[in-house]
Amino acid sequence: MKYLDEYRDERLANKLVQEIERCLTRAWTIMEVCGGQTHSIVKHGIDYLLPKGVELVHGPGCPVCVTSLEMIDKAHAIASHPEGIFCSFGDMLRVPGSRTDLFRLKSQGADVRIVYSLLDCLRIAQSDPERQVVFFAIGFETTAPANAMTVHQARRLGIHNLSLHGLAVLSKRESLEFETEILSDTAPLNALVQVMLEASSNIHCLRDPTRGGLATTLNEIARRSHVGIVLDEKRIPIREDVKGACEILGIDPLYVANEGELIAIVGGNDGKKVLERMRGHQYGQEAQIIGEVVRDHPRMVEVIKRSAVSDLPAAHRNPGRRHRRHALCPTANRGI
Repeated sequence: MKYLDEYRDERLANKLVQEIERCLTRAWTIMEVCGGQTHSIVKHGIDYLLPKGVELVHGPGCPVCVTSLEMIDKAHAIASHPEGIFCSFGDMLRVPGSRTDLFRLKSQGADVRIVYSLLDCLRIAQSDPERQVVFFAIGFETTAPANAMTVHQARRLGIHNLSLHGLAVLSKRESLEFETEILSDTAPLNALVQVMLEASSNIHCLRDPTRGGLATTLNEIARRSHVGIVLDEKRIPIREDVKGACEILGIDPLYVANEGELIAIVGGNDGKKVLERMRGHQYGQEAQIIGEVVRDHPRMVEVIKRSAVSDLPAAHRNPGRRHRRHALCPTANRGI
């Protein structure tokens, strides 16, 4: 195979090793950061093939560094289900959770597959439509666009058995079936943000509520900016299928992760103008003004007709005051 056989040619490989040895003037310690590189190095014995003056140190990979232990343990729980297919890049296979890792689960019979592109996940889902395919979508801003494009492609191709994130993954992990299908809300937001910036220069803050959902993100804003935030619960756009799933699971929808949503804090009288422009965009049609920033109760978020929102689980919250205020905080949070 072109560009593959050449890299497995023993004569060429030995020639390169000899050239490396000839050029050595000092000892070198080199860290490869990508997990895919580590997999190839170990699989083909490159670490043993190199001369003594070159030592390879296996790095964790950038996305691995920002992935919490809780998320890794949840991934292992998903991968353990026999009816599913769990896909991941190679850098996560040896990353330990509390009890195990993906490599060990694979050796115990779990259907864990290494993919080199998210397109591989689409092909796997297409070829086996009766099984749920879950991709371990770790990372941050650099990996989000590919994840978003994959969801877009899945919808375009009519693929309904591929999950990436949030409640969609949770429902499959627990083998739960709902009357309506929980779909991922992943979407690219760069064009929507451009529309918003064109509408107003008075946008103070744009936040992605992926980690911890709407409640956690607004608490972070309130605490760091020393302001209070009041939300109108009735205006928060939560899909009915998500509400129903959260009731069954005992989860507060305000804490469910979002992917492809944003929160915007808009100053002055520009809120309605920005909202109008957002609703004219494909990914902002269900945007709502859901609250306002206030001077009283700084560093706290309160919800009208609801207990105070905090970063504690629902059972540990203290009742909050009730307010009658107009909502002035636009958001594109369509799914929660």
